[in-house]
Amino acid sequence: MPPSELFDSDALVAVLESAASPVVVFDTEEVIRYVNPAAGREFGYEPHELVGERADVLIPPDRAAQLREMSRDWAEEPVGRPDSGGLDLWARRKDGSTFAVEVSVTPVSTADGPMGLVAIVNISARIDAERTARRLARAHLAMAELNDAAARATDVGGLIAAALPTFTQVDEHARIMVVRADGSPVTARTAAALALADGRRTAYAGPEGPDHVVELLVLRDGEPLATIVMTSPDPLIEDPSVRAVLETMAANLSGALDRIAQRDRLRRLNRQRIDLFRRLLDAQDEERRRIADDVHDDSVQALAALQLRVGLLAHQAAQGDPRLVPAFTAIESELERVMVGLRTLLFELEPVSTSTALVDVVSEVLASLPIEGLTVQDLEIDWSAVPGEPDPGLLDLPQHLRGQAARILKEALRNVARHARASWVRVVVAPDPVGVAIAVVDDGVGFPEGAETARSAPGHRGVAGMMDRAAMCGGWCRLDREADRTVLRFWLPRTGLAPDQVPVRT
Repeated sequence: MPPSELFDSDALVAVLESAASPVVVFDTEEVIRYVNPAAGREFGYEPHELVGERADVLIPPDRAAQLREMSRDWAEEPVGRPDSGGLDLWARRKDGSTFAVEVSVTPVSTADGPMGLVAIVNISARIDAERTARRLARAHLAMAELNDAAARATDVGGLIAAALPTFTQVDEHARIMVVRADGSPVTARTAAALALADGRRTAYAGPEGPDHVVELLVLRDGEPLATIVMTSPDPLIEDPSVRAVLETMAANLSGALDRIAQRDRLRRLNRQRIDLFRRLLDAQDEERRRIADDVHDDSVQALAALQLRVGLLAHQAAQGDPRLVPAFTAIESELERVMVGLRTLLFELEPVSTSTALVDVVSEVLASLPIEGLTVQDLEIDWSAVPGEPDPGLLDLPQHLRGQAARILKEALRNVARHARASWVRVVVAPDPVGVAIAVVDDGVGFPEGAETARSAPGHRGVAGMMDRAAMCGGWCRLDREADRTVLRFWLPRTGLAPDQVPVRT
């Protein structure tokens, strides 16, 4: 029946014929009575091919039950339904392809009685967009988890083991393979860490027979290291926006590998630096020991003998020619001054036993301080930087660093004695979780205000050497003026540390 005979209104026919959306009219027996041109184009039929066919010709076989349910509801209550009622509806084209639809049903009067006018909207594009948005959301979440894993990773194996599973979060159906840059094929599932660490191969289980592939290049030091191959039956994995996130994840993984490689290089260099500095300091200490032995065996003993002879001559002069006594007394005083200077030199040169704990080494240095008129206050232990209960083990340093701590402490005390004009000095040992700080505090004059650095301050020429020695041990040293006190503080690590592990000076 032509549309003009089926519908009473010519205006309605004109609207239906020119509508951009597919419209199909069926009767209460589910027989198609009218198809507009737009519906013919959407379904791939000429409109007359569908007229007289049952409505299920436009429905996938597995969705036929939905059509019967809708028809039953329509027969029981033939009223308009503006939407699909929450149903997941699909339509079938002439070529068998399917697409998601939303429908609205409107009752319409015709020459053959009441019928249902069904307006159909193809929502495939909207559903694809929603799926893409959900996939992108998962991809961005996966990228955040990969970035977190990269920030926490301490080695390549741990990084790869934590990073690879994040790629599967982008597509739960994906199969992930890692292939080395030499093209080694994936043959078995192994530990993920081995894929990039030593040339073995890894695979993550997934459905077989994928037909969509994304390849992601992983670099290290700018050179290809491996390729992450993602295969999936879902074409969304090749969507440009999803692929862009995956490529960013691969780039972030490459950056994390570079960071770990750079950190490992720095650690190796730091260990080499510490070893070289230790050898240099050992050589310096050995030379100091030799000089101290020479001074003690030759110069000190010779001067002591000379002082005795001058004393005898002064006694003889007092009996024979008293006018010579002042001259001998002056010589004897000068010899005593030289002897004091040599004893101070020996204090600086002679090594301190490092076979005992650091606190004992510090106490030995304080006890051997040959300075008159300077009160050495009790050794103080400051536990404020240690969380929880005090741990005596934190007070110590490795044996080779105990000797360096003694050298710096000796130089600091010598500076106080020579230049500070102080009446007292106190030594504070303050451990922290990774090292030990030692502070030498005195009430002396300090260094001139406005000096750019204590390294060049007049009267403190030994500070530069202390700073250099502390730095060579992986630590630091600085000189500050706090209220009416001068504080020289140095910190040494318990072990050789990488530069980023050294505490900030405060």
